[in-house]
Amino acid sequence: MSKPRLQLLTAILILLLCSPLMAVQLRSGHPNEVIVAKGDTLWDISGRFLQHPWEWPKLWKRNPSIKNPDLIYPGDRLRLTWVNGQPRLVRQGGRKRGSPLGIISLRELRAFLSRPYLLDDRVIENSGYIVGFREGTLIAGSGERAYARHLGSVEDNFDIVRPGNLYEDYETGEVLGRVALFVGTAKLLRDGDPATIRITSTAMEVKQGDRLIPSTAKRVKNLYFHPGVPNQTVGGHIIDVPGGVNIAGQYSVVAIDRGAADGIGQGDVLLVNTNQRHVVDRFAPRESDESYYPENRNMWGEAIVTLPEESAGKVIIFRVFDRVSFGLISSATRSIKSGYPVYSP
Repeated sequence: MSKPRLQLLTAILILLLCSPLMAVQLRSGHPNEVIVAKGDTLWDISGRFLQHPWEWPKLWKRNPSIKNPDLIYPGDRLRLTWVNGQPRLVRQGGRKRGSPLGIISLRELRAFLSRPYLLDDRVIENSGYIVGFREGTLIAGSGERAYARHLGSVEDNFDIVRPGNLYEDYETGEVLGRVALFVGTAKLLRDGDPATIRITSTAMEVKQGDRLIPSTAKRVKNLYFHPGVPNQTVGGHIIDVPGGVNIAGQYSVVAIDRGAADGIGQGDVLLVNTNQRHVVDRFAPRESDESYYPENRNMWGEAIVTLPEESAGKVIIFRVFDRVSFGLISSATRSIKSGYPVYSP
């Protein structure tokens, strides 16, 4: 037998032997069936059956009654069965009422999906800005008129953004971009310098100096990407919790210092850990054999012990830029903070 053929047969044998290990893992105490309720998502339902919810396509693999997420509606009965020794979900449909299920909730994501959220400083510097308001106030709201300079665009509709924090790589300090807080939308009424605009919607109060960039708003009806694991090993850190808060919980949006250039894709699921903490071991002998007590020591000779990382939750990546990604905390076992490490399962 030729060497290439032997290598091929060996590879096939290894795959066959390993296939049981790659089977989907059911959650302990899982139900045998569920009835889909309004407000449920595919992620919610998968989490009731699976130890790893991102494996939900495997649970519905080769199932003719569940070809895609759009076929699952509130009121449907999903029953767990077994096919060739593998778990499968079978749908027993009721009357199709309401909208089909999305993969995850859109309520927390709409502004992030439809608005630019990471901008280069050069884009910000070259964009138009609000110089004043018709009523002479310092702030304005929806429906009010404002004056803007240097629009430099033939567009009639604009997003109002406010330059925010500069994002940097957690470990190297390399600049990755600047977050732009979405403030609202505006429509051009009269061209000129200054031009006249009307504020059409607001997410917060509009201020002088807020920037205007051509609108990229899109009507988002559903999320069609499938949560899964990255194609390669990925590790990074949470670098921001947008919205002016320091702590994130379930359904919070977080920024990660890894993007498309690092192998991150939309729908990737990453695990979140706590930071390693260092504590002083006041009970270890101060004078001891370093080979037995190899810890670092402080100036008083006390041992410094590094505590291990602990699991904190999971994050689903929903928007990807070149060097930065935004994700939704799908589950959290404790408060999640900037600086916490993330990595592929």
